[in-house]
Amino acid sequence: MKHQKQILKFINGGAIYICKDVSTQMHHHHAIQLTITFNQTFEIVSPNQSCKNCRFVIIPENVSHQFNCTSEEYQVFIYLDPFNRLSQLLKNKFTLKSKIIVADNLFEEIPSLDKWLELKGDDLQKLTIGFVERITDCIIAPFDKDIRIIKSIEYLADNLDKAIRISDVANFVCLSESRYAHLFKIQVGIPFRRYILWLRIQKTLLSILTGNSFTIACYDGGFTDLSHFNRTFKEMFGNSPSAILKS
Repeated sequence: MKHQKQILKFINGGAIYICKDVSTQMHHHHAIQLTITFNQTFEIVSPNQSCKNCRFVIIPENVSHQFNCTSEEYQVFIYLDPFNRLSQLLKNKFTLKSKIIVADNLFEEIPSLDKWLELKGDDLQKLTIGFVERITDCIIAPFDKDIRIIKSIEYLADNLDKAIRISDVANFVCLSESRYAHLFKIQVGIPFRRYILWLRIQKTLLSILTGNSFTIACYDGGFTDLSHFNRTFKEMFGNSPSAILKS
């Protein structure tokens, strides 16, 4: 199967960006980043580190870094919201603070490139969870999703173009605001407001990819204007949406 040069997919509280021939300027972002190459190595530099011939690194939130891998083979970038349950496992295991972690010794635990390319939705979510569980030696206990959380997620997806208050969603599923916020974080793995933010970014990007202008897509995703979207996106990914979406 032929794939695009750049592929962007979403999971709960995170994104998977797969691309070729990547070189960046020094930048930082709010998300924790896991970077993987398969048949080549890359160089990553921070103000206090220079890591060469790497295959797998973990970059803590808000750590400045510069990436260079001029190759026509795919690299996988996993971005996780720092409040994501998976991020907490990584922080606990690797004591993520201000230093880039070179984790080449864990390369055998990485799923194959084909899986990152082919899977999406719940299957991609499960792949990412399983990967982080293996490299952190921790297991997230399985549980049945509460029907009230399922209904509220459907409600959120249908109302992203509007202002959404947690109190309104809690009332919709007949829970107190505090109980709903607690249950949501346990079941989804990320706080309610952070989940909304990722959902808005995802809907806006999908709207752009279907041919809408950036301005129309921003309103579709519930951002107040294009500047709001650009600022939010760059804070999370360290790059502009136009740079990520370029062909």
